[in-house]
Amino acid sequence: MRYFGSWLSRGCLAALFLAGSFPTVTTAQDVTLYAPAIKGQLFDQFTSSAPTLSATGFMYQASVTGSGSNIVLGASVLTPGGSNVVLTLTDPVTSKFQIQSLFVDQPSLDTVFTNGTYQMTIVTTNDGTLTPSLDLSGDAYPNAPQILNFDAVQVIDTMTNFVFTWGSFTNGTTNDVVSFEIDDGLGNPITNTPDFGESGQLDGTTTNFLIPAGLLTAGTTNSGHVEFIKVISHDTNAVPGVLGLTGYFSQTQFSIVVSTTVCAFAISPTNVIFTAAGGEGGIVVTAPDTCAWTATNNDGFITINSGASGSGNGVVSYTVAADTNSGEITGTVTVAGLTFTVVQTGVDCTFLLDSTSASYGATGGASNIVVTAGTNCDWMAASNSGFIAITAGSTGTGNGTVSYTVAANPNTVGLTGTMTVAGQTYTITEAGLACIFSLDSTNAAFDVPGGSSNVVVTANSTNCAWTAVSNSGFITIDSGSSGSGNGIVSYTVATNANAIEQTGSMTIAGQTYTITQPAAPCAFTLDLTNVDLSADGATGDITFTANGTNCAWTAVSNDSFITITNGPSGVGNGTVTVTIATNTDTVARTGTLTIAGQTFTVTEDAAACIVTIDSTAANLSAAGASSNVVVTANGTNCDWTAASSNNFITITSDTNGLGSGSVSYTVAANTGTARTVTMTIADQTFTVHQAGATLDFALTNVVQTCKTRIVKRTSTTNTTCAVNFNLAVSNTGVANTPSFYVLIWLKQGSVFDQNVGVVFLAKRVKALKEGKSATFRIRKSSLNGDQAGTFLFVTDTANNVLASAEIPSP
Repeated sequence: MRYFGSWLSRGCLAALFLAGSFPTVTTAQDVTLYAPAIKGQLFDQFTSSAPTLSATGFMYQASVTGSGSNIVLGASVLTPGGSNVVLTLTDPVTSKFQIQSLFVDQPSLDTVFTNGTYQMTIVTTNDGTLTPSLDLSGDAYPNAPQILNFDAVQVIDTMTNFVFTWGSFTNGTTNDVVSFEIDDGLGNPITNTPDFGESGQLDGTTTNFLIPAGLLTAGTTNSGHVEFIKVISHDTNAVPGVLGLTGYFSQTQFSIVVSTTVCAFAISPTNVIFTAAGGEGGIVVTAPDTCAWTATNNDGFITINSGASGSGNGVVSYTVAADTNSGEITGTVTVAGLTFTVVQTGVDCTFLLDSTSASYGATGGASNIVVTAGTNCDWMAASNSGFIAITAGSTGTGNGTVSYTVAANPNTVGLTGTMTVAGQTYTITEAGLACIFSLDSTNAAFDVPGGSSNVVVTANSTNCAWTAVSNSGFITIDSGSSGSGNGIVSYTVATNANAIEQTGSMTIAGQTYTITQPAAPCAFTLDLTNVDLSADGATGDITFTANGTNCAWTAVSNDSFITITNGPSGVGNGTVTVTIATNTDTVARTGTLTIAGQTFTVTEDAAACIVTIDSTAANLSAAGASSNVVVTANGTNCDWTAASSNNFITITSDTNGLGSGSVSYTVAANTGTARTVTMTIADQTFTVHQAGATLDFALTNVVQTCKTRIVKRTSTTNTTCAVNFNLAVSNTGVANTPSFYVLIWLKQGSVFDQNVGVVFLAKRVKALKEGKSATFRIRKSSLNGDQAGTFLFVTDTANNVLASAEIPSP
C-alpha cells in the first residue's frame, strides 16, 4: 500500500515548494526537506459502498531528506509528550531517514503522537546539528476518498479509454492535492498522476482521472490508490533555505479488474442523407454484453438525444438540425469508435449563429461567433455597446467567424450589451465585480438572561446585496435581515431556559456569526401539584419535566401514610410512583411530598362514620320503665341523633351526640293493650315492646234524657239532651296500677276514628291496687238534639280504645 510517505518521496512537497505555493528559498547544503509529523488515515473499498477504515488505519510518520549520500548522518523527533523517536535510514543515495508507525485507531495514535509541537534533531556533515520545530494541530484529516464507479472498475475494457471518478474532497481547494496511482499485482506502479507543481497535477477540486485504452493488460487484477492531502504547517526559517512541514492525509485502496472480453463493435446504418429541413434518426450498435461504448457528435448540426453511452447492444438516437446554408453539408458521429456520416442538402440564404448570447465575469474576455450561411450569402457584424468591440469579421460571405472582446467591468453592477450579427441580435452579459463583505466581529457571548446587540456589515459597494438569517431558534433578528452596501443587523438572544450550554449562529452576508450562552440553573415543573383522594387511598404516578437532561433530583415523602414505591431519584425528566395508604380515621388528612424541590400535596377524605347501638329492642311491662341504649362510633367526630316516634316514650338524655355515648329514655305505663313503638337512634331503629294493662273497662247504665222548649221570640222549638253513664274500672291483674287519664269521645258510628268526633271529657282514673275496682258516674249535658245511635268511646291518651257503648233513645 502506498502512503503519504511515497508522496513525499516522489517530491510532491518539494515540487510544491519549488512551484511557488510557498516563498522561494535557496536549498540548504545538507538538508532539502524535513517533516517532523505527518498523520494519516488508511481506507479500503471493497464494494460500491463507502470505504472502511483499515484494521491498522492510522499512521504517524516523520522524515528528513539530504542533498546526497552520507550528508545526513542521523535524525530523531521529540514528540509533544516528551518521547524521543529515532528515524531509520531508508535511502542511502539521498541520506533519507524515515519512521512509519501504524495504529488501530486515532486515540491510540494520539496517545503516542499527540497534537502539539514536534522538535526534530538532524545531524549533518556540513551544517552540524539542526533542531527545527513545527506544530501539528486541528486533526484536519481529509474525508475518505470513495470510487463512485466502483462496479465499472471491476470490469474495465482495456480496448477503450476509462475514466475513474471519485467523491469530492470535502472543502478541497486548488491549494490541496489529489494523488492517483495504479499498481500491478506485484506492487509496481503502472501509472500515477503528476506531482504537485508539475504540469497536469491534480488539485483538491479534481474528481476524475482518465487512463487510455491499452494501458492495462486484459485479464489482470491491479490495485488503485486515491489520496487526499492537506498541508497544515510549513516553514522555511527554522532551517534557513529548507522547507519543513506537517500535515494530514486520507488514502483509499481498491481493486481494479481488467476484463478478458475482446470488444468488437458494428453499427447500422453507416450513413444517411437528410433534406435541409433536418429530422431524427437512429444508429443500431451491436457489441458483446460487457463491452462499453460511447457516442459523440463531431458536428454542431447533429445532436445526440439518447444513447450517448452504453454496454452491449444499443441504439443511439439523434437529431439533424435544419440547414440554413445554400450548399450541402456533411457531418459525422463517432459511435463505438466507428464513423457514422450525415449528409444534408442546402437551402436558400439564411443565417445561423452558433449561439445568441454569452456571459462573462467582471474581467471580461474574448470569443468568437460562428456564422453559418450559404456560400454566396453576405452579412455584417456591428457592436451596439461601448464595452464590446468587434476585432475581426465585421463583414463576411457564407460561413464565417466574428471575433470580439468584452472590456473588464470596473463596477459591482453587471452590464448587458448587444451586437448585430448577420441581422440577428447577439446579447452579452457581464458580471460586476464580486461583492466583498466583512463583519465587525464574528462571535458574541451572552449570559443566561440573553440580550440584544448589533453586527456591523461593511461592503465594498452600495449595490452589494446581503441577507442575515438566524440558524438557531433562540436567536431572533430584529432588524437588518437584508440590506445593500454597509448596514447593521440587530438581534436578540432569548433567555436560556435550559440547563445546558447552547451555541447558535447567524449567517450574515454569507459569513457565520457564532453566539454562545451558558446553561440556566436547573428548574423542574410538576405536571400536577396536588391530588384529592377518597379514604380508600390509591397508587399513581407523578410526572415532571426538567429544563435539562443533566438536572439531578430526589423525591421524599413528608408523611408516613405516603410511600414512594418507585423513582426516589433521577436525572432530567422523571416519574415518581406513590402509594397513599387507606385512611381508617374519620378525620380527613393532608400530607406532602417534596419532588425535585417542589411540594406535591395529597388530600385524603375521612373514613365513613360507622355508628352502632348495643341492642335494637326492649321488652317492658305495662308499668313502664327507664333504660339506656349504648351508642358506639368509630370516630369522635361522628354525629348522630335520637328521636322517639310516640309520646309515651320520652328521651331523657341529649338527642344529639358526637362519637360514642348513650341514649336514656322512659316508657310511660300502658293502660291499654300491649303495644310496640320505636325510637330512631343513629339512623337505626330501636323497638320497644310493652305489655298491655291488666285493667278492664266497661260503660254501664247509659241513659239519655231530652227536653223540648218553645222559643217565644221565634216561635220555634229547641231540644237539648243529657247522657248519664257509669265508667267501671277493675284491676284484675297481679300488680297495682298507677293513676292515669282516659279520654271520653262522642262519635257517629261504631268504628273509632280519632279524626272524627270530639272529646268531651278527660277523666283521671285513680291508682288501683290489684283486685280492686272503681266506678265513676259521668254526665254529659247540653247536647244538641237526640243522640240516639251515637257511640261513646273511652280511650287512653294514645287513643287506644278501652270501652264503648251506644247511646239509647231517650
